[in-house]
Amino acid sequence: MGVARATFTKGVTGYFKLPDGHIVQYGTGTNPGRDHTVTLPITLPTAFRAALVVANGATIGGSGVSSLAFACDVATLSSFNVRPRFVNNGGSVGVATQSYYWAAIGY
Repeated sequence: MGVARATFTKGVTGYFKLPDGHIVQYGTGTNPGRDHTVTLPITLPTAFRAALVVANGATIGGSGVSSLAFACDVATLSSFNVRPRFVNNGGSVGVATQSYYWAAIGY
């Protein structure tokens, strides 16, 4: 019986394929200050299951921003949408401009 191996690429943006068929893709994003679409390195063959976005070293203290969030939703088998938001002290909401890291999972 052979050992199943994962396929992968290296770099700031890339992906790896697990022996069971799942594909994890990852990268960084420069936020244009509006809702936008991230294009995956490779198109998922069957299903897009999840996307995750986290801030890249965001500094929110001292700027009046008390909360930062990135909402994601699947667009296609090759992309997902990012909706960056911040909440200021006092409750006003705006579009965030912080850069970010992202990951996507599918098969």
